[in-house]
Amino acid sequence: MSSPPAALRQQALRWLAQREHSRQELQGKLQRWLSRQPLVGQPDALDAESLARHISTTLDTLEAAGWLNTERFVESRLRQRQSRFGNRRITAELRQHGLQANPEQQALLVSTEAERAFKALSQRFGEQPVASSSGPLEVPELDDDNHFGNLRGQGRAGPIAPVLRERLKHQRFLAARGFSSEAIQKALRAHAQAASTASRADDAEVTDTAC
Repeated sequence: MSSPPAALRQQALRWLAQREHSRQELQGKLQRWLSRQPLVGQPDALDAESLARHISTTLDTLEAAGWLNTERFVESRLRQRQSRFGNRRITAELRQHGLQANPEQQALLVSTEAERAFKALSQRFGEQPVASSSGPLEVPELDDDNHFGNLRGQGRAGPIAPVLRERLKHQRFLAARGFSSEAIQKALRAHAQAASTASRADDAEVTDTAC
């Protein structure tokens, strides 16, 4: 193994060439990588404090050269996650790296979350109308913990049951992806409307064919 500073820089550049990293993430990877190298644990090995200093210096050098960039990492993570996950999940992931979106990015996430939730729902389940002879089903309201709060008194059997089960499945899917209760509510309503429109179009096509 070459000297620690040179080896650390080379390894860090290999990882950075593959994708963007946060400083905290790259620091952890370098620490784990360095602990597996032959130099560590040998009689002439550097002590832990010296190794930590070498890693910190390496990260400073990479940041100064522009190879390691926090803003690029946040932008990259948002691009990768926003089409599939809600703001809670995205915020939590950034927090794990000791970072957060800037005010402009946060405002964009909030303004687009309901639309993103609807797209994620449609991509996963399509527009699948569920028949119900009792008429349109009111989408249950969600509380702050993403649980349906107004199910008390609604029947669990009969024509409403398949529709309700389907809506519950949709809600759990979006909640697991970190979408807010407000975004889930709007997405469920939009999806129900899209399914209803698709169902009416199918009925109209059948009628025209029969005629």
